[in-house]
Amino acid sequence: MMNFDFIEIDEEKVKQIKVNKLEELLKDKFFADFCVQNHLTKQIIYDNLDAFIKAKNSLDKCKNCPGLEKCSSQGHVYDIDIKNEQVTLKTLLCDKCREMNKIRNRFVSFDGNSLLFSYTLKDALQFSQNERMPIVKNMIEKVKCPDNKKGIVITGKKGRGKTFLLHTFARTLVFSSKYIASYINADNFIPYLTYLEQTLSKRAILEEEMNDLKTIDILFIDNLGSEFDNGFISSSILLDLLKYRSENNLPTYIASDYDLQEVINKYKNLKNGIQIAKELKEIFSNNYDQFELNTIAYPKD
Repeated sequence: MMNFDFIEIDEEKVKQIKVNKLEELLKDKFFADFCVQNHLTKQIIYDNLDAFIKAKNSLDKCKNCPGLEKCSSQGHVYDIDIKNEQVTLKTLLCDKCREMNKIRNRFVSFDGNSLLFSYTLKDALQFSQNERMPIVKNMIEKVKCPDNKKGIVITGKKGRGKTFLLHTFARTLVFSSKYIASYINADNFIPYLTYLEQTLSKRAILEEEMNDLKTIDILFIDNLGSEFDNGFISSSILLDLLKYRSENNLPTYIASDYDLQEVINKYKNLKNGIQIAKELKEIFSNNYDQFELNTIAYPKD
């Protein structure tokens, strides 16, 4: 038979530690005011000390928020609910996360990284490279003047901050206007549309999906050109989409790991590609402000 030696707990010592923690909490003006407003006695706080400490630590952590993409709590915070002197610890979405979801709800469809919605164009200005300044200024002008329907194409190799810029622009533009938007990833969505086009029973779905993308107020397309990495691509889908939107003065904003000529050449190799490539080139030349990023994004110190 095994014998266990149990450690004897010094209850007086534990009690003193809790009293010290209680006094430490009450030194915080915000917490002290909260207790006064809710008529909390020291005994209530003492009896629920663990819950109050968790809520206080969560609040302190949020005061120095590093951004949702770096948040170890994934946008969740502890809060205290008090009813009839009964204290309950609950988990809520933080203010930034609720704001992000509010922005996300303005998108009919979204295939991006919603955590990047915690940044604005103002944050984008914190990047030091001069080549980003014309892009951000162009985006700000479009936010200030919604009647400017000219699109944007940002090209450059991976890691240059194109998706970051597109997300910050999407957040700022959509949230500051009455418009609704869609944000799609070309590497997923264009192969999906190609599948619908090639499947007779799915043609009605294709027509509905294409109509939604053609007529949405604002369209963001990320990773254009990467659709070729995921199988056979229909030669007409991108042209039909961009042509309709250009002819109807509906803005489209694009990011691509390829320069435009590379994208056009990819479509040139498809069926009827020569004519399609010619029309795509004309659309991009006449309806889009074009920018290329060559440097990796680093924030200012």
